[in-house]
Amino acid sequence: MHNHTQGAPAPSGYLVFEGTELTVIDHNGRPWLTTADLAKALDYSDPRSINKIYDRNQDEFTDEMTLVVNLTTKGFGNGESIRPVRVFSPRGCHLLAMFARTDKAKHFRKWVLDVLDKIYMQPPADRAPYQLREQLAAAIRSVTVGFRGKGASYAINERIRNHFGVRRVEDLTTQQAQDAIFMVKQLQGVSHRWIRAVNKAEKDFIRQVLKDETGPTLSAPTLVCLDIDNQGIVTPLKHPELQKLQKANRGMHDMLALFQDEEE
Repeated sequence: MHNHTQGAPAPSGYLVFEGTELTVIDHNGRPWLTTADLAKALDYSDPRSINKIYDRNQDEFTDEMTLVVNLTTKGFGNGESIRPVRVFSPRGCHLLAMFARTDKAKHFRKWVLDVLDKIYMQPPADRAPYQLREQLAAAIRSVTVGFRGKGASYAINERIRNHFGVRRVEDLTTQQAQDAIFMVKQLQGVSHRWIRAVNKAEKDFIRQVLKDETGPTLSAPTLVCLDIDNQGIVTPLKHPELQKLQKANRGMHDMLALFQDEEE
């Protein structure tokens, strides 16, 4: 089986086979196709048909023909996510099409040899190396580890893309990646202070509920809207830092305020 995972490539271009647009994955300078795109090219309605063909004949495939990669894809809203996807090299595409029984299989095999196999991807000039992009990802994780959900990390990635004018974080140059790491690290101290404030507020709220069993029942995220003293829950907070904390902890677009404040 060829299930070991490599890298985190992203779509690098598009090709058209008989009117069907296929997304090209740049893997080590060669064009690879996903199971979903192979299904479209071979006229299968369900991408799982490709997986079934591969499973029945996987002993004939080598690591140079197919493997699983962590592919950057569009997620909820404007965010991105990374998920494991099986991809096939030109040789792998040709072999898989040999086992396909659709009307397009023969034409697709010819197209693979005449078009796909002759393509060599041209990487962007001075693209940041994988190790540097991993440092950026680690910096983002260190800043957002205390926030609920993935909204905060999505927002930071979106802000980085907009700031440097790139479609994907993977397209950053070496200098841009270094600058992005510096930007993210500037958030670390203040974000950790805000997270500690939330944790303290949650503990205070729990103590209040235990002290007054007849008191209101509120979810933990709600408590940052409220002031708590020895008399119980009182008026909404007016403190600007805690209002900012409440927004940032919801993630996504509110997290953008962290960068925007830094720029002002």
